[in-house]
Amino acid sequence: MKRDLDILCEKLENCSNGLCNYNEIVCVKKALEDYAGGDINKLLKLKAQAKLHNANQSSLLDFVMKWVAVAGLGLTIIYNLSGNKISPEYIMYAFLAMIVIILLCGAGALRNKKTLRKNEWIMYIDTVIDEMISGK
Repeated sequence: MKRDLDILCEKLENCSNGLCNYNEIVCVKKALEDYAGGDINKLLKLKAQAKLHNANQSSLLDFVMKWVAVAGLGLTIIYNLSGNKISPEYIMYAFLAMIVIILLCGAGALRNKKTLRKNEWIMYIDTVIDEMISGK
């Protein structure tokens, strides 16, 4: 089930008319006025969803960074247990760890590329909601 924020971002991304003079703030204001219809609770719901989205983006980066740290620690332990010699097993483990890290970073980069424009819309939405709430 898509959240209201996701639906609104898709609507804004697919909007190709010149009614907003190609100004993102004007487009977002119009979309939010159509969505909320003056109901401040709907605006607050979108603001909360924007905060949740930002928190989820941070948790993905944290996940990748933890795996990099774990791989580094594991390789250090293996290196020390092997008597500080670079053995074929150490090279194999290092190679596997690098592949896992590259895959995790690649998956994160692909996800980030897909959501980059959505993140921009969310920033505009958050800004306009602040302005709309403070104006009431």
